[in-house]
Amino acid sequence: MIRNQIHKYTLRLISVLLLSFMLVGCGATAVPEPSQTAAPSETTTDATEPAATTPADGNPDDVTCRGSYTVDNAAFSDTAEDTVAVITVTYNKTVEVPQAAEESPEDSDEPQPTDPVYEIVEVTDQVSLTNRHLQVFYWLEVAAYRQAGHQVAPDFSQGLDTQICPLDDTVGSWQQYFLREALHTWAVSQALALNSQYVSLGFEDAYDPNEDNHALHFVDIPASSVYYGSHEYYTPNAMHQAYLDNLPNLLAQLAEGKGCPDAEVFAGETAFVSAQDIVEVAKLYNFGYMYFTELSYDVTPSAEDVDAYFTEHEEAYAEQGITRDSGKTVDMRHILLLPDDAVVAEDGTVTADEDAWERVYWTASNQMRRIKNTYPYNEGVFANAAANTSLDAGSAEKGGLYENIVQGQLPPELDSWLFEEARQPGDATVVRSAYGMHILYYSGDTELWYDNAEQDLTARLYQEQIQSILAAYPAQIDYSAIRLATAVDPVLTAEDLLYADVAHERFPVAPLYMQQDYPDTYYGAYPIVTHGCGITTLSMLATYMTDTELTPPILCKRYGQYNTLKGSDPTLFIYPPGEMGFYLKEQVCNSAPALKALEDGYIVVCLQKRGLWTRGGHFLLLEKLNENGTVQVRDSNLLNYSKLDGHKIDEFDWSTIPPKAASYWIYYPKTVRHPLCIRCAQNSTELVLDTMLSGDYLCSKCEAALLRRNVYLNPEASF
Repeated sequence: MIRNQIHKYTLRLISVLLLSFMLVGCGATAVPEPSQTAAPSETTTDATEPAATTPADGNPDDVTCRGSYTVDNAAFSDTAEDTVAVITVTYNKTVEVPQAAEESPEDSDEPQPTDPVYEIVEVTDQVSLTNRHLQVFYWLEVAAYRQAGHQVAPDFSQGLDTQICPLDDTVGSWQQYFLREALHTWAVSQALALNSQYVSLGFEDAYDPNEDNHALHFVDIPASSVYYGSHEYYTPNAMHQAYLDNLPNLLAQLAEGKGCPDAEVFAGETAFVSAQDIVEVAKLYNFGYMYFTELSYDVTPSAEDVDAYFTEHEEAYAEQGITRDSGKTVDMRHILLLPDDAVVAEDGTVTADEDAWERVYWTASNQMRRIKNTYPYNEGVFANAAANTSLDAGSAEKGGLYENIVQGQLPPELDSWLFEEARQPGDATVVRSAYGMHILYYSGDTELWYDNAEQDLTARLYQEQIQSILAAYPAQIDYSAIRLATAVDPVLTAEDLLYADVAHERFPVAPLYMQQDYPDTYYGAYPIVTHGCGITTLSMLATYMTDTELTPPILCKRYGQYNTLKGSDPTLFIYPPGEMGFYLKEQVCNSAPALKALEDGYIVVCLQKRGLWTRGGHFLLLEKLNENGTVQVRDSNLLNYSKLDGHKIDEFDWSTIPPKAASYWIYYPKTVRHPLCIRCAQNSTELVLDTMLSGDYLCSKCEAALLRRNVYLNPEASF
């Protein structure tokens, strides 16, 4: 793991009354009156006379407080701002102690400054939950359970405080059950939000910036917002922040979809609160999820742990029909070629005369031979060829990749070759099917038992991660202060408000890494500080394109052989990208096609010779064209040139790029939605329907996103 959980402060937790946390701080917004008074009529079970719970009144000495929390709406409005739960964080902080100035010397009238003195002091931060926001969490839980259509459910047309809940003998009524779930959801969200503030994400050991140099050259530079060193503590990325900012609009859209005239009416009917109250709760809930998503990238169980987990639960898996002999899934790449004058049907199948089939077979065989003769030959070389030549719209932009294919999902000609027992990674062949001529590449396979156990163990590790953070921030709940109003029609759920995580963009913009931050890191036989602009530029490009934190030290270890006394071998930008999952379109030596590529959304690496950018040679990442026509540049040597105005703003007129440019490498745009994935392309025209796959296809990123999402929505579910 790059970003280990390193405690910046020593945490010591106590329970006292607190102030509201910034993400859920409530104002003086009045609770709206609902537009209706009747309770919803639909039920999930037959209506019965509800049995009264006992005792009828709440008992503050009982953690479940087995009574009714329901009050009339007017009484709720009077208690909406009352605090019902608190968390307090006490930590040690280093602060500067004011010192009196030293007496001035005899030859000066000015007092002399003293060296700063620091001491460690104890600081307390406080967060709280009010009845107003608890009301939102509570009715979100009720609505979710109601919509799920569980067999065991209350009569939702009756008061939930008067119906015994058979699910759990630690609670009395259904109201207490949903209240407990609501408090737990708040506690999880709030604990994650607090942890993001007080626990450092950490940096890799090799990261060692010169603080004085930064203070001199790295002040008020816009690029600092994407600089690796600026994110010791979690902050939402640009895409996540945009979602948080858009929550009021999302609520309005949900209201419109439910037939409500506006968000205020919708909020009043669904939870007897204001629209702002729901937005504040949604911000906290989503912030916690986004932070949890960032933490989840470091959760990767080892093969040994997966094997041990399956062995421990082997009987349970066998009951599901999963054994060590259940078969496997395969990963493969292919390049699809079509015969001359082929007729392509709506389902993607093709017809052509036999002479055309014969010609395309030899074309495919010759292309496979050329690919294999490339040095160094590996999967990345094949993937790059697929990105440039395959006619399969569903996989070309992914380097021809199909992942987790089960037997029978592909045309039989492909299926029989891929699932041969002796098949090994790296095998390649040419196969004809009803969809055309395929150059196949076998990437590897995964046993079905392993895939299931890995997902279940990962979910378990996610849960343990959440529970450990939750335990670090215990909440004190004042049950005697809780008051709940009656909602007219609770139809809004937490899932309705939760970020979908479909685009999979951990890095929606290219990050900034700087060579000078790694004084002890070597790229091949030479220091990255003097010879590392190429590998650092590739790190910025690779991190952005793959949404994986691939820092310069990581890539130095992988690709040190590309360094020479003169710096990076330019083939660094040809072969390694394909290995990492993004693909070179072409390399050009003049500026016109490079500028056109930027205009079309491609990303470009440029090699500069002596001039504005360098005293020798220097690689630059040209991320995009800005709306004002300037070029967004990521420069790994920014510190050395920040005295220039252009470098300070990190964007330049195109005219500054070509004069000393020796070469440009143009890469296909970043793929954020897999065109074959049924979830990626939902509500999108990007979905490829005429695919050769049978059944729905789910990409690996969506599988991971769904696993995270399910754990967050149900942090105590059984996995």
